[in-house]
Amino acid sequence: MQSDNKPLDNLEKAHSSHALPLLQKEVVLEKSAQSHPVLLPSAAEHSDLKPNVMGQAVDNSKSIAESSSSIQTEEAIMDENTDEFHAVCNHRRNIRAMHRSRAQNLCTTPVDYDHIMKLMGRWNRWQIRLCIVFAFVLAPHIMNVFLNFYAMYLPKHWCYVKDFDSEKHKSITDMEWNSWEIQDIVAPLEVASDTGKSIRSSCQMYNRANYHHLSHLPYEEALEAIDNHNESIISCNQWMYDHSFLRDTVLTRWNIVCANKAWALLLYIGASLGGLLGCALGGVSGDRLGRRRTALIFGCFGCVLSFILPFSSDFSCLMIVKFASVMCNEALLLVLYVTFVESVVDMDRPLMLTLWQAVVVMCSLLLVLMAYVLNSWANMQTLIAAFSGISMIILLLAPESPRWLIINSKHSEAESIVRKAFHVSFKTLPADLEIVQHEERPEFLGTMARGNIMRLTKSVEMTKWLMIIITLWIMTALQEFSFNKQLKHSDDSSARLSSNLHEHALILTVINVFAVVIFFSLTKYFSRNNSLVFLFCMSGMTVAICALPKTTSMRAELVMLVIGYVSTSVSKWLLYLMTVELFPTVIRCSVIGLCTFCSSLCVTVISVVITSTGMEENRIPCICFGLLALVCSAMINYIPMCKGRTLPDTFQDTLSMRSNSPDLNEWIPKSRFIEEKFCCGYYPKRWVLAVLCHIGFAIAFGIRCNFGAAKMRMFQHHEDVYVTKNHTNINESVEFHGHGGLVALVESSFFYGACISYFPAGIIAAKFSPVRMFGFGVVTLSSLNLLLPVAFSNGFIFPIIIQFIQGLAQLYSYHFYFILGIAGITWFIFWMLFTVSDPADHPTLSDKEKQLILNGKNEMRTPIALKLSEIPWKSIFTSAPVWAIIIATFTRCWMMFTLINDQLSYMTEALGLSMDTASAIPHGIMSITVIFSGQLADMLRNKNIFTTTTVRKLFHCSGFAFEALFLIGCAYSTNVIAAVTLMVIARIFSGLAVSGSNVNHLDIAPRYASILTGLGQAFGQISGILTPLLTEYIVSIHEAKGWKLVLLSAAIIHLIGVFFFGIFAAGEVQPWAKKTPSTAKSAEDESKQSATETP
Repeated sequence: MQSDNKPLDNLEKAHSSHALPLLQKEVVLEKSAQSHPVLLPSAAEHSDLKPNVMGQAVDNSKSIAESSSSIQTEEAIMDENTDEFHAVCNHRRNIRAMHRSRAQNLCTTPVDYDHIMKLMGRWNRWQIRLCIVFAFVLAPHIMNVFLNFYAMYLPKHWCYVKDFDSEKHKSITDMEWNSWEIQDIVAPLEVASDTGKSIRSSCQMYNRANYHHLSHLPYEEALEAIDNHNESIISCNQWMYDHSFLRDTVLTRWNIVCANKAWALLLYIGASLGGLLGCALGGVSGDRLGRRRTALIFGCFGCVLSFILPFSSDFSCLMIVKFASVMCNEALLLVLYVTFVESVVDMDRPLMLTLWQAVVVMCSLLLVLMAYVLNSWANMQTLIAAFSGISMIILLLAPESPRWLIINSKHSEAESIVRKAFHVSFKTLPADLEIVQHEERPEFLGTMARGNIMRLTKSVEMTKWLMIIITLWIMTALQEFSFNKQLKHSDDSSARLSSNLHEHALILTVINVFAVVIFFSLTKYFSRNNSLVFLFCMSGMTVAICALPKTTSMRAELVMLVIGYVSTSVSKWLLYLMTVELFPTVIRCSVIGLCTFCSSLCVTVISVVITSTGMEENRIPCICFGLLALVCSAMINYIPMCKGRTLPDTFQDTLSMRSNSPDLNEWIPKSRFIEEKFCCGYYPKRWVLAVLCHIGFAIAFGIRCNFGAAKMRMFQHHEDVYVTKNHTNINESVEFHGHGGLVALVESSFFYGACISYFPAGIIAAKFSPVRMFGFGVVTLSSLNLLLPVAFSNGFIFPIIIQFIQGLAQLYSYHFYFILGIAGITWFIFWMLFTVSDPADHPTLSDKEKQLILNGKNEMRTPIALKLSEIPWKSIFTSAPVWAIIIATFTRCWMMFTLINDQLSYMTEALGLSMDTASAIPHGIMSITVIFSGQLADMLRNKNIFTTTTVRKLFHCSGFAFEALFLIGCAYSTNVIAAVTLMVIARIFSGLAVSGSNVNHLDIAPRYASILTGLGQAFGQISGILTPLLTEYIVSIHEAKGWKLVLLSAAIIHLIGVFFFGIFAAGEVQPWAKKTPSTAKSAEDESKQSATETP
């Protein structure tokens, strides 16, 4: 390009003999216009820029200067009066019109700001300078936020007694009492509301007449002199404070300690309300007035208030100033964050925002150092106010957001900022950027004058996204509130030991360093949605566990709190970023202000309610907040992927982020953990799904079985002695007492819910994604499992209700519940990250494996438009093979639930074994034989040794028949070793039988396999209801001999199922299952027509 930067119209001076080469170059320009309609540089640039898959121009080979030189050489010898010249001009005008037309049709901003910034290069001088400016502006205002922590600090204090304080005492006797010794003499004991410990009161004092005489005595003699403590107690009217740590704070300067606690609450609420109003005003002003202008207005006003705040001598004056100061500070921080994100391109966002958070951490660390050196809140506030004034001068160097200028038709100002940025970075930019005004779709918004967040409600899709984002903001704020509440409970000293404040602030700063590292890793290498799911699950799980009754050491609880605090902090930062990346420039500040307003309002209301109702010590709200976070993590999948995309500028830009948008399908980034760079080579993804399914089923089955193990330590008498030939077993670990009927009711309550849910779940799984249903079912089971220990401590109604709900989703020995609950929630995180509902949507699935899976699904897929009326219900319920599966499932579940629920009781009561000795041996060996039986059955079928029907009958009948026979032998055995051996062998044959009826649904009706599974399992859960009741009834009547009847009855029922399945089972697809609803309907119509035509 020449130094004078001649525009495209200089082509009009070219010579006619060179029109053909120029037309060829214009064809290149036309192709570029079709591929990338958003950037309009000069023709010279277009000839050497080709679009990549992201629709962004990249340099091909020659430099812009070389291309421009060749063009202008041809221009110089072209006659403007020739026909060839007019052809070139007309062709050029058509290309420009096509650019504008396609830009409007695609609903994108004609100037691609992100691409222009990329032309400058990553980490250019302009971005570095911008980062430094924003860091200096940000620092004092972040410190202002942290300063509230010190302002609300309540140092050690005690009632003031004339002539009885440490300084007076030292001047008389040259001995000094510390503050704790003074409180022992002055203050009576009271029980602390937060820790339950006895402490010295700071609101009351003994009405002693001999304080003056006591001041001359040493501490031990003074205690002996007042040993009777018969003096009356009066309220304090003046206090002494420990100023060795922090000389003055808000709470000490107005003595609002005891009688004026409402003032302290009002001070907290006043600051919160100021933050609420600041978020709302900052959001609206940032979109209407501009980012930079809003920051200057609120920053200057806040700076003045910061100078006034330390000198407020009246409490009402302090309230007003504090309210306005917090309001300005919140508005400024919101606008600064949006401007900072809008000024960097997508690839630089993770690192730049990490630096932003690093500045926040450094400010908190600097504030700790200032508090340690200055030892005065007023001096700290004055110094930060001066720093704020300097930052406002520096803010004058920061430019307005070019995005906001472009979208508000301030094109000359935007181009001036862009050209200045290129000049600072020693880069060149073409003269004809052609920044034109963006036109919105008239049918959606009409002519766009100014951004209005209410226009967002005209789109159902964007309204849904906004509601989800607001919900996630609220849950993040509630998680942060819960962790702050738990941190207060975990520290028995609370804020009474003044030396702890520096330590606490320093520890939180160090923790935030880890949070910054995690934030950079997640934003750099993983998608926003999956990262947020992971963080929500981690924070929800940790806050729920930490809020449960303490059963672990303080160290383990603090580790959980740290993990949860880091997860909550990173999720909050990530939500900021996702909100900026999802919503358009015209309402970006307003949306963030609305989200912050709603979250802060919710926390403020809940905090006031908890404080006013005396629920500070109640951990139930924290448990509920943790479980709600786990539920809300499922909503994140409904937010479109934002990573790798340019920031949207208009409403249509945001709507184009939908996953079905045709303009974006080709460049949606791979956004899951399972990318090729994380492994040494390709591995079949169906193996990952199989492993996760295996683990998920194991967790769900373990939750179903854990009550059978836990009841042995929960409901037996404190000394139940079982005498065997070799030893005596005494159980002293019991926490509850309950009769057999109550235990059976609690045990069977799970299966009431399972019986109701299995059949509808089978129908729903045939119509919707079973992948997501399975994941949410397991995480619901696991979450409820964590609540069972708390429920058992409050009677038996809540455990029955929870187990009923677990059945629908499907101590006091806590580990039975905690281990499986935590494992299930952890599994759910990986399930959501590694699985997709449809193989076609998998980001890293190979074409070969994808085709293999889709071919298998096409053969057995349930009709997409499944209707209950189209399912062949009559054929299903009149099919003998179906009833063979139902009867087999019922009898198998009868035996299985008998052993699962009562095997430990049988071994303990009838055999006298410890529950840790041999209880896991039968099931452990069975898990091995199950794998062997599956391989053997497939081999017999694949090699055509036996038909499918023969294989199913052979494995089912032989396995369960031998299991029943060996259990009969176990019932009559009196030798402990023989009985255990027979039970182990019985479970081995049970594992072989799994390859029989368990998979027979797919053989006879692959299209309706989920429905048949739900139907069979619904009948099978009935046995889970009956077996505990029947077993408890028999054992309560016949005691130890009753176990023989229990095992015999289960074996006989098992054999009945074996004979029925052996006679009526089938292995081929049934005729009614081969027809799809459409073919069945057409066949029915043909039959009716033939019937009418028959004479």
